[in-house]
Amino acid sequence: MQMKRKKYMTILLAAVTAMAACNNDSELITEDIPSERCISYNVESIADYDTVSTRGVVSSVADLTTMEAYAFMKSGGKQYIGTSSIGASLKYDSSTKKVSVLSGAAHWPEDGSALNFYAFSPNSDECMKDKSVTNSGISFTMNMPADKAKDTDILFAKCTSVKETTYSGNVPLKFEHLLCRIHFTSSVRFLESNLEVFPKRIVLKNIPTECTYKTTNFKSWNVSQVSASDSLVLYEGDGTESLYDVWNKIRLEGINGGPLDRQFMPGKYTIEMQCHARVTYLTDDGIGPTWVVGDEDEYETRSYDFDISQKHVGYKVWLSVYVRYFGIPNLEFTIKASSQASANRATEVDLGTKTL
Repeated sequence: MQMKRKKYMTILLAAVTAMAACNNDSELITEDIPSERCISYNVESIADYDTVSTRGVVSSVADLTTMEAYAFMKSGGKQYIGTSSIGASLKYDSSTKKVSVLSGAAHWPEDGSALNFYAFSPNSDECMKDKSVTNSGISFTMNMPADKAKDTDILFAKCTSVKETTYSGNVPLKFEHLLCRIHFTSSVRFLESNLEVFPKRIVLKNIPTECTYKTTNFKSWNVSQVSASDSLVLYEGDGTESLYDVWNKIRLEGINGGPLDRQFMPGKYTIEMQCHARVTYLTDDGIGPTWVVGDEDEYETRSYDFDISQKHVGYKVWLSVYVRYFGIPNLEFTIKASSQASANRATEVDLGTKTL
Protein backbone atom coordinates (compact mmCIF):
# COMPACT_ATOMS: atom_id res chain seq x y z
CA MET A 1 0.00 0.00 0.00
CA GLN A 2 2.79 2.42 0.88
CA MET A 3 4.60 1.63 -2.39
CA LYS A 4 1.41 2.43 -4.36
CA ARG A 5 1.00 5.67 -2.39
CA LYS A 6 4.59 6.70 -3.22
CA LYS A 7 4.04 5.94 -6.88
CA TYR A 8 0.81 7.90 -6.87
CA MET A 9 2.49 10.89 -5.16
CA THR A 10 5.34 10.78 -7.68
CA ILE A 11 2.89 10.89 -10.59
CA LEU A 12 0.89 13.66 -8.93
CA LEU A 13 4.02 15.74 -8.31
CA ALA A 14 5.10 15.33 -11.94
CA ALA A 15 1.68 16.42 -13.14
CA VAL A 16 1.65 19.51 -10.88
CA THR A 17 5.16 20.47 -12.05
CA ALA A 18 4.13 20.21 -15.69
CA MET A 19 1.01 22.30 -15.08
CA ALA A 20 3.04 25.02 -13.38
CA ALA A 21 5.55 25.03 -16.22
CA CYS A 22 3.11 25.53 -19.06
CA ASN A 23 -0.63 26.16 -18.93
CA ASN A 24 -3.43 28.43 -20.09
CA ASP A 25 -6.93 29.17 -18.87
CA SER A 26 -8.64 26.60 -21.05
CA GLU A 27 -6.39 23.56 -20.93
CA LEU A 28 -3.72 22.50 -18.44
CA ILE A 29 -0.67 20.42 -19.19
CA THR A 30 -1.00 16.75 -18.24
CA GLU A 31 1.23 13.73 -18.59
CA ASP A 32 -0.31 13.16 -22.03
CA ILE A 33 0.75 16.67 -23.19
CA PRO A 34 4.48 17.11 -22.45
CA SER A 35 5.85 20.50 -21.42
CA GLU A 36 8.02 20.50 -24.55
CA ARG A 37 4.86 21.52 -26.45
CA CYS A 38 4.80 24.89 -24.70
CA ILE A 39 4.48 27.94 -26.95
CA SER A 40 7.82 29.78 -27.09
CA TYR A 41 8.75 33.14 -28.61
CA ASN A 42 11.59 34.77 -30.48
CA VAL A 43 12.26 38.44 -31.21
CA GLU A 44 13.00 38.53 -34.90
CA SER A 45 13.75 42.22 -35.43
CA ILE A 46 12.61 45.77 -34.79
CA ALA A 47 11.96 48.31 -37.52
CA ASP A 48 14.63 50.91 -36.76
CA TYR A 49 14.13 54.61 -37.31
CA ASP A 50 17.84 54.87 -38.06
CA THR A 51 21.14 53.75 -36.61
CA VAL A 52 21.30 56.49 -33.99
CA SER A 53 19.72 55.60 -30.65
CA THR A 54 18.28 58.24 -28.36
CA ARG A 55 17.05 57.79 -24.83
CA GLY A 56 13.73 55.98 -24.77
CA VAL A 57 13.97 54.79 -28.37
CA VAL A 58 13.97 51.02 -28.87
CA SER A 59 16.44 50.99 -31.76
CA SER A 60 17.66 47.41 -31.48
CA VAL A 61 16.59 44.05 -30.12
CA ALA A 62 19.04 44.45 -27.25
CA ASP A 63 17.04 47.44 -25.96
CA LEU A 64 13.89 45.37 -25.41
CA THR A 65 12.92 44.67 -21.81
CA THR A 66 9.42 43.29 -21.29
CA MET A 67 6.66 42.36 -23.71
CA GLU A 68 3.01 41.39 -23.54
CA ALA A 69 1.59 38.76 -25.91
CA TYR A 70 -1.92 37.67 -26.91
CA ALA A 71 -3.11 34.81 -29.09
CA PHE A 72 -6.41 34.02 -30.79
CA MET A 73 -7.68 31.01 -32.66
CA LYS A 74 -7.40 31.72 -36.37
CA SER A 75 -10.67 29.92 -36.94
CA GLY A 76 -13.46 31.59 -34.97
CA GLY A 77 -11.25 34.20 -33.27
CA LYS A 78 -11.62 32.85 -29.72
CA GLN A 79 -8.98 34.27 -27.39
CA TYR A 80 -6.41 31.61 -26.53
CA ILE A 81 -3.78 33.56 -24.50
CA GLY A 82 -4.50 36.55 -22.28
CA THR A 83 -7.60 38.42 -21.17
CA SER A 84 -9.25 41.67 -22.23
CA SER A 85 -6.69 43.72 -20.29
CA ILE A 86 -3.55 41.64 -19.82
CA GLY A 87 -1.62 39.09 -21.84
CA ALA A 88 1.26 36.72 -21.32
CA SER A 89 4.25 38.51 -19.79
CA LEU A 90 7.49 37.99 -21.72
CA LYS A 91 11.06 39.12 -21.11
CA TYR A 92 13.96 39.28 -23.54
CA ASP A 93 17.52 38.55 -22.38
CA SER A 94 19.98 40.30 -24.70
CA SER A 95 22.90 38.22 -23.42
CA THR A 96 21.32 34.87 -24.30
CA LYS A 97 18.96 36.21 -27.00
CA LYS A 98 16.18 34.18 -25.41
CA VAL A 99 12.61 35.13 -24.58
CA SER A 100 11.30 33.79 -21.29
CA VAL A 101 7.62 33.55 -20.35
CA LEU A 102 7.13 35.13 -16.93
CA SER A 103 3.39 34.43 -16.78
CA GLY A 104 0.61 33.23 -19.06
CA ALA A 105 2.49 30.23 -20.48
CA ALA A 106 0.44 27.96 -22.75
CA HIS A 107 0.78 24.93 -24.98
CA TRP A 108 -0.13 24.56 -28.62
CA PRO A 109 -3.65 23.37 -29.45
CA GLU A 110 -3.88 19.58 -29.45
CA ASP A 111 -5.74 19.48 -32.77
CA GLY A 112 -3.00 21.45 -34.57
CA SER A 113 -5.15 24.55 -35.08
CA ALA A 114 -3.46 27.79 -36.19
CA LEU A 115 -3.15 30.82 -33.87
CA ASN A 116 -2.79 34.55 -34.47
CA PHE A 117 -0.27 36.26 -32.13
CA TYR A 118 -0.04 39.94 -31.17
CA ALA A 119 2.41 41.61 -28.80
CA PHE A 120 3.27 44.98 -27.26
CA SER A 121 6.50 46.30 -25.81
CA PRO A 122 6.83 47.49 -23.13
CA ASN A 123 4.06 45.56 -21.42
CA SER A 124 3.41 48.04 -18.60
CA ASP A 125 3.88 51.60 -19.76
CA GLU A 126 2.39 54.39 -17.67
CA CYS A 127 1.39 56.24 -20.83
CA MET A 128 -0.96 53.48 -22.03
CA LYS A 129 -4.40 53.33 -20.41
CA ASP A 130 -7.89 51.95 -20.95
CA LYS A 131 -6.53 49.06 -22.99
CA SER A 132 -9.08 46.63 -24.42
CA VAL A 133 -8.24 43.41 -26.26
CA THR A 134 -11.00 41.37 -27.92
CA ASN A 135 -11.16 38.90 -30.79
CA SER A 136 -12.03 41.79 -33.12
CA GLY A 137 -9.13 44.11 -32.30
CA ILE A 138 -7.17 46.21 -29.82
CA SER A 139 -7.77 49.71 -28.48
CA PHE A 140 -6.04 51.92 -25.94
CA THR A 141 -5.45 55.57 -25.11
CA MET A 142 -1.93 56.93 -25.34
CA ASN A 143 -1.25 59.76 -22.92
CA MET A 144 2.07 61.37 -23.72
CA PRO A 145 2.88 64.80 -22.27
CA ALA A 146 5.69 66.62 -24.06
CA ASP A 147 8.16 66.14 -21.21
CA LYS A 148 7.80 62.35 -21.57
CA ALA A 149 7.88 62.24 -25.35
CA LYS A 150 11.57 61.40 -25.56
CA ASP A 151 11.24 58.68 -22.92
CA THR A 152 8.44 56.70 -24.52
CA ASP A 153 8.34 54.25 -27.39
CA ILE A 154 5.44 51.87 -27.98
CA LEU A 155 6.03 48.86 -30.23
CA PHE A 156 3.58 46.38 -31.76
CA ALA A 157 4.16 43.00 -33.41
CA LYS A 158 1.92 40.41 -35.04
CA CYS A 159 2.43 36.92 -36.41
CA THR A 160 -0.62 35.26 -37.92
CA SER A 161 -1.63 31.77 -39.03
CA VAL A 162 0.98 30.08 -36.84
CA LYS A 163 0.82 26.36 -36.11
CA GLU A 164 3.01 24.35 -33.80
CA THR A 165 4.97 23.07 -36.77
CA THR A 166 5.29 26.42 -38.58
CA TYR A 167 8.33 27.74 -36.71
CA SER A 168 9.07 24.64 -34.63
CA GLY A 169 6.82 26.10 -31.94
CA ASN A 170 8.90 29.30 -31.68
CA VAL A 171 6.74 32.32 -32.58
CA PRO A 172 8.78 35.11 -34.28
CA LEU A 173 7.86 38.66 -33.20
CA LYS A 174 8.83 41.53 -35.49
CA PHE A 175 8.12 44.83 -33.73
CA GLU A 176 7.11 48.09 -35.38
CA HIS A 177 6.72 51.57 -33.91
CA LEU A 178 3.28 52.98 -33.08
CA LEU A 179 4.57 56.55 -32.69
CA CYS A 180 6.09 58.90 -35.25
CA ARG A 181 9.51 60.46 -35.12
CA ILE A 182 10.20 64.00 -36.34
CA HIS A 183 13.67 64.56 -37.73
CA PHE A 184 14.94 68.00 -38.77
CA THR A 185 17.28 67.89 -41.75
CA SER A 186 19.90 70.56 -42.42
CA SER A 187 18.71 71.17 -45.96
CA VAL A 188 18.01 74.91 -46.00
CA ARG A 189 17.93 76.04 -49.61
CA PHE A 190 18.01 79.59 -50.88
CA LEU A 191 17.14 80.33 -54.48
CA GLU A 192 18.81 83.72 -54.15
CA SER A 193 22.36 83.69 -52.77
CA ASN A 194 22.06 87.28 -51.57
CA LEU A 195 19.13 86.49 -49.24
CA GLU A 196 19.81 86.21 -45.50
CA VAL A 197 17.22 84.98 -42.99
CA PHE A 198 17.77 85.37 -39.25
CA PRO A 199 15.30 83.54 -36.96
CA LYS A 200 14.79 84.66 -33.39
CA ARG A 201 12.44 81.92 -32.26
CA ILE A 202 11.23 78.64 -33.81
CA VAL A 203 8.44 76.68 -32.12
CA LEU A 204 6.79 73.35 -32.91
CA LYS A 205 3.17 73.83 -31.85
CA ASN A 206 -0.02 71.77 -31.57
CA ILE A 207 1.83 68.66 -30.43
CA PRO A 208 -0.88 66.11 -29.50
CA THR A 209 -0.59 64.80 -25.97
CA GLU A 210 -3.34 62.17 -26.06
CA CYS A 211 -4.63 59.90 -28.83
CA THR A 212 -6.72 56.76 -29.13
CA TYR A 213 -5.34 53.79 -31.04
CA LYS A 214 -7.74 51.21 -32.47
CA THR A 215 -7.40 48.27 -34.84
CA THR A 216 -10.15 46.51 -36.77
CA ASN A 217 -9.50 42.79 -36.97
CA PHE A 218 -5.89 43.53 -35.98
CA LYS A 219 -5.08 45.04 -39.38
CA SER A 220 -4.42 48.78 -39.74
CA TRP A 221 -4.33 51.28 -36.89
CA ASN A 222 -6.87 54.10 -36.63
CA VAL A 223 -5.50 56.99 -34.57
CA SER A 224 -7.54 59.99 -33.45
CA GLN A 225 -6.47 62.96 -31.34
CA VAL A 226 -8.58 63.37 -28.22
CA SER A 227 -6.84 66.11 -26.25
CA ALA A 228 -5.42 69.60 -26.31
CA SER A 229 -1.87 69.96 -27.61
CA ASP A 230 1.50 71.19 -26.39
CA SER A 231 4.38 73.25 -27.74
CA LEU A 232 8.12 72.71 -28.01
CA VAL A 233 10.59 75.58 -28.44
CA LEU A 234 13.16 74.38 -30.98
CA TYR A 235 15.30 77.52 -31.01
CA GLU A 236 15.52 80.88 -29.27
CA GLY A 237 18.27 83.40 -29.93
CA ASP A 238 19.10 87.05 -30.52
CA GLY A 239 18.30 87.11 -34.23
CA THR A 240 21.92 87.25 -35.44
CA GLU A 241 22.39 83.59 -36.48
CA SER A 242 21.49 82.60 -40.03
CA LEU A 243 18.61 80.22 -40.67
CA TYR A 244 21.00 77.67 -42.16
CA ASP A 245 23.19 77.64 -39.03
CA VAL A 246 20.15 77.52 -36.74
CA TRP A 247 18.48 74.65 -38.61
CA ASN A 248 21.75 72.71 -38.69
CA LYS A 249 22.19 73.30 -34.96
CA ILE A 250 18.69 71.94 -34.29
CA ARG A 251 19.54 68.84 -36.30
CA LEU A 252 22.95 68.20 -34.73
CA GLU A 253 22.57 69.48 -31.18
CA GLY A 254 18.85 69.21 -30.58
CA ILE A 255 17.33 71.48 -27.95
CA ASN A 256 18.66 72.26 -24.51
CA GLY A 257 21.67 70.09 -25.21
CA GLY A 258 19.60 66.96 -25.85
CA PRO A 259 18.66 64.99 -28.99
CA LEU A 260 15.78 66.41 -30.97
CA ASP A 261 14.65 63.10 -32.45
CA ARG A 262 11.64 62.26 -30.33
CA GLN A 263 8.47 60.23 -30.40
CA PHE A 264 5.25 61.94 -31.47
CA MET A 265 1.67 60.91 -32.12
CA PRO A 266 -0.14 61.64 -35.39
CA GLY A 267 -1.87 65.01 -35.52
CA LYS A 268 -1.97 68.45 -37.12
CA TYR A 269 1.25 70.30 -36.29
CA THR A 270 2.38 73.89 -36.72
CA ILE A 271 5.87 75.27 -37.25
CA GLU A 272 6.04 78.90 -36.18
CA MET A 273 9.10 81.06 -36.84
CA GLN A 274 9.78 84.61 -35.68
CA CYS A 275 12.37 86.09 -38.03
CA HIS A 276 13.66 88.98 -40.10
CA ALA A 277 15.40 88.83 -43.47
CA ARG A 278 17.46 91.00 -45.76
CA VAL A 279 18.91 90.96 -49.27
CA THR A 280 22.05 92.52 -50.63
CA TYR A 281 21.64 94.00 -54.11
CA LEU A 282 23.11 96.55 -56.48
CA THR A 283 21.71 100.11 -56.26
CA ASP A 284 22.63 103.44 -57.76
CA ASP A 285 24.57 104.13 -54.59
CA GLY A 286 26.37 100.77 -54.66
CA ILE A 287 25.80 97.40 -53.05
CA GLY A 288 24.01 97.33 -49.73
CA PRO A 289 21.64 95.28 -47.57
CA THR A 290 17.93 95.96 -47.51
CA TRP A 291 15.52 94.44 -44.99
CA VAL A 292 12.62 92.65 -46.70
CA VAL A 293 11.06 91.05 -43.62
CA GLY A 294 10.97 93.29 -40.56
CA ASP A 295 14.11 95.33 -39.97
CA GLU A 296 17.19 95.22 -37.78
CA ASP A 297 15.10 95.43 -34.61
CA GLU A 298 11.72 94.11 -35.76
CA TYR A 299 10.63 90.57 -36.51
CA GLU A 300 7.66 89.02 -38.25
CA THR A 301 6.02 85.69 -37.39
CA ARG A 302 5.33 83.16 -40.12
CA SER A 303 3.64 79.78 -39.52
CA TYR A 304 2.96 76.60 -41.47
CA ASP A 305 0.56 73.77 -40.62
CA PHE A 306 1.27 70.19 -41.66
CA ASP A 307 -0.56 66.96 -40.97
CA ILE A 308 0.97 63.68 -39.79
CA SER A 309 -1.98 61.38 -40.31
CA GLN A 310 -2.73 57.89 -39.01
CA LYS A 311 -1.25 56.59 -42.28
CA HIS A 312 2.15 57.69 -41.03
CA VAL A 313 2.16 55.73 -37.78
CA GLY A 314 5.66 54.36 -37.48
CA TYR A 315 7.21 56.78 -39.95
CA LYS A 316 10.13 59.10 -39.50
CA VAL A 317 8.96 62.48 -40.78
CA TRP A 318 11.61 64.75 -42.24
CA LEU A 319 11.32 68.54 -42.02
CA SER A 320 13.48 70.71 -44.27
CA VAL A 321 13.35 74.44 -44.98
CA TYR A 322 13.26 75.90 -48.47
CA VAL A 323 13.46 79.68 -48.75
CA ARG A 324 12.44 81.41 -51.96
CA TYR A 325 12.77 85.09 -52.70
CA PHE A 326 10.68 86.60 -55.47
CA GLY A 327 11.73 90.22 -55.15
CA ILE A 328 11.26 92.99 -52.63
CA PRO A 329 9.31 92.84 -50.40
CA ASN A 330 7.92 89.38 -51.18
CA LEU A 331 9.48 86.50 -49.33
CA GLU A 332 8.24 82.94 -49.26
CA PHE A 333 9.35 80.30 -46.78
CA THR A 334 8.47 76.68 -47.42
CA ILE A 335 8.91 73.59 -45.30
CA LYS A 336 8.85 70.16 -46.86
CA ALA A 337 7.70 67.34 -44.62
CA SER A 338 8.11 63.83 -45.97
CA SER A 339 8.43 60.35 -44.53
CA GLN A 340 11.69 59.34 -46.21
CA ALA A 341 13.56 56.38 -44.69
CA SER A 342 10.48 55.33 -42.75
CA ALA A 343 10.87 52.90 -39.90
CA ASN A 344 8.07 50.53 -40.80
CA ARG A 345 7.57 51.05 -44.52
CA ALA A 346 9.80 51.49 -47.53
CA THR A 347 7.48 53.77 -49.49
CA GLU A 348 8.17 57.50 -49.32
CA VAL A 349 5.13 59.67 -48.63
CA ASP A 350 5.49 63.39 -49.29
CA LEU A 351 3.41 65.44 -46.87
CA GLY A 352 3.68 68.47 -49.15
CA THR A 353 5.54 71.76 -49.52
CA LYS A 354 3.74 74.84 -48.32
CA THR A 355 4.36 78.48 -47.54
CA LEU A 356 5.65 79.52 -44.18
